[in-house]
Amino acid sequence: PANIMYEISKCGQRIGEDTIKEINNIYSYESLPDLLIDNAAANLTNKNLDLEVTIRNYGLMDSKESKLKIYADNKTVEEREIKGLKLGEGLKITLNNIFILNLGGIDEIKFLKENEFKEINKENNEKKIKN
Repeated sequence: PANIMYEISKCGQRIGEDTIKEINNIYSYESLPDLLIDNAAANLTNKNLDLEVTIRNYGLMDSKESKLKIYADNKTVEEREIKGLKLGEGLKITLNNIFILNLGGIDEIKFLKENEFKEINKENNEKKIKN
């Protein structure tokens, strides 16, 4: 059938104006992807850094390729290409034994996702872990 509404011969229900406004509001959002750094963890043992990060697409459409940059105290330690993610899809990245030459330890690890496409929310593209 072309119509998903249940056929009723006599229905006294009316759709209120507030419901119509809410439906119009929901459908007013532009269909865009929204990649976010969902979980991030880091462990430094001696001079070896182990990292784990999850990136998810919580948007309204599939995403294109993007890039993940990882910094230790504002110095780039790793860059990874991220494949396009389908709507609702996630990607877990695990990196082990990244050599860090920093005798004083690390104060902050920063995960930064960069892309060229428009997103619903760009503010969720960064996550910091303070030591």
